[in-house]
Amino acid sequence: MSNKAPVLESLTLTLGPNFQAIDVGIWIETAVCHRVHAIIVNTLPYEEKGTMNSLPSSIYTCETLETLELSGCFCLDDIPFSVCLPSLKTLKTVNVEVSSLTRLLSGCPNLDHLVVHREDIDVDIVVPSLRKLNMVNYTGGQKGSGFVIDARSLVSLYIKDDVFNDYHRIEYMPKLEEAYVDITCGVRDHKFLKAFTCARALSLCLSFLEVRTTISILLKQDLC
Repeated sequence: MSNKAPVLESLTLTLGPNFQAIDVGIWIETAVCHRVHAIIVNTLPYEEKGTMNSLPSSIYTCETLETLELSGCFCLDDIPFSVCLPSLKTLKTVNVEVSSLTRLLSGCPNLDHLVVHREDIDVDIVVPSLRKLNMVNYTGGQKGSGFVIDARSLVSLYIKDDVFNDYHRIEYMPKLEEAYVDITCGVRDHKFLKAFTCARALSLCLSFLEVRTTISILLKQDLC
């Protein structure tokens, strides 16, 4: 990567078992200085490696960043309150520890596409601009995790949740076109399903005992 390049379109890193955390930070820092548009970093899953990486602080105020995709050995617990990513359209995190995801989302006013796959998701997704959401939540042994989704511009929603007895709240989505909901461990309160009544295509994967309750809730709503 030349230091003379005024703008870097994208930085893609695929890292093996011997990479150094400091090297990742240097590459990302350099990309931010070159007004990068897309950063994609894939590492080994964190179960296979003890070293966790954080992002350089400069990335959280990068005005040009449009796409951020992280997979594997990242721990984003140091997100500043001053986070501001005005150009970010796509955010994807897979097996990334992000305890401050709600704070990160608050600094992304134009986010269009969000993907979150990890254990014990506990997040408030309040993003008025969001149009596509893909969320996979699988248990890591903790209890009490849950999520809130308040995104009235959503047109596509995919949720797979294997966490038992967690909390769900999904606000009404008037623009929703398609939704897939797979909650296999049982939910005591199905009121969140009312948010899906405007979906043109709706796929539900629930336990057998929940089907009657779910259908009853959906049929009581006025169809769009």
